[in-house]
Amino acid sequence: MQPLPIKKRLHDQSAPR
Repeated sequence: MQPLPIKKRLHDQSAPR
């Protein structure tokens, strides 16, 4: 249960390809 997928999700929203 680590905040790994959460940080990756934030990056995805900040830079929607």
